[in-house]
Amino acid sequence: MNKLKSYAVNQLKVTRNTFRDPIIAAVTVSMIAVLLIFVVWPLLEVVKQSLVDTAGNYSFQAYKNIFTMRETYKAFCNTIMLAVIVGVLATVIGFLFAYCTSHLQIRGKRIFNLMAMMPMVSPPFSVALSIIMLFGSRGLITYNLLGWTNTNIYGLKGLIFVQTISYFPIAFLLLAGMLRSIDSSIEDAARDLGSSKWRTFSTITVPLVRQGIANAFLLVFIKSVADFANPMAIGGNFSTLATQVYLQAIGSYDVQGGAAVAVVLLDIAMILFILSKYWVEKKTYVTVLGKASRERAMIKDPAVVIPVAGFCFLVTAVVLAIYVLIPIASLIKMWGVDYSFTLAHYKYAFEVGRNAIRDTTLLAVVSTPIAGILGMIVAYLVVRKKFIGRGFINF
Repeated sequence: MNKLKSYAVNQLKVTRNTFRDPIIAAVTVSMIAVLLIFVVWPLLEVVKQSLVDTAGNYSFQAYKNIFTMRETYKAFCNTIMLAVIVGVLATVIGFLFAYCTSHLQIRGKRIFNLMAMMPMVSPPFSVALSIIMLFGSRGLITYNLLGWTNTNIYGLKGLIFVQTISYFPIAFLLLAGMLRSIDSSIEDAARDLGSSKWRTFSTITVPLVRQGIANAFLLVFIKSVADFANPMAIGGNFSTLATQVYLQAIGSYDVQGGAAVAVVLLDIAMILFILSKYWVEKKTYVTVLGKASRERAMIKDPAVVIPVAGFCFLVTAVVLAIYVLIPIASLIKMWGVDYSFTLAHYKYAFEVGRNAIRDTTLLAVVSTPIAGILGMIVAYLVVRKKFIGRGFINF
């Protein structure tokens, strides 16, 4: 009873402090209203639509169909399987890149940071398009270099390739900071006491970033589950929940079914987000607060450096090849058939696609400052102020 009374008093004090400054109070109320209108309301409308059939009656039939209709249930299983595979592969590759930049003494590893940003800022279809041109039935590598005539890059294997390349930078950027923050004296002390490099790595380094590895996996898992562009471009007959939403709502005119699939997809993403945000992050810890006692002694052992660095540079070469190929392919007359130089594609793009280019640029110019300002306001309120509704805005 006393604890409940104390909590109520504290909340009352927070409320008074919130509304003591009229500007902060007005901004806080405005931001909560914006989130309610543009985030919560649309989601509730989707949930409502999933429960209303064509006759206007409330029904759970659409949710039942997800697990009884063969195509929808298959898409559900495909989505989970793909996300698990991509999550594991992307996290492993991201960890190797992070370990390479933080613990190994090699030249040229600054390129890893640049390479990590490219898949994150590139258009969603670009990687899939480049993979098709490299490894498709008329691909530069598969058809022209290797002479394979029956190559099929579409489906599960193509999606695994594309999503892993696209999302491993997320794991890399997350784990790189954690590995750099480990006090090197802990690892040095283990080696000074006779521990081998492998034992130090497996019993000291990995356990210290274990929660970061779990968080990286969950973030990649969420990105894979929510991905729509890559399954549409290279998925072939391998359906996922994201594409199933579009096909049911637009292709089959089954708005209730599409909304139900969207709600299930949202539930999966939200469960994983909550798991990542409120369970994994709470278990994350640091070894030393403040600056490390001394700089880390980088590993020079060729038995470690050569395989790890070699793998990272190989992946980097693949990523660079993917992005270099895009502007080159835009100057080729007909990929896989006629490799002569031409500017006709750009002429066609600026003539036929002029409106699309204009609209895309206009949307970016208008939305970027709005998003930036709103993000800055939300960050300031959540980090610097205490008020009722702070947890809601943060979530």
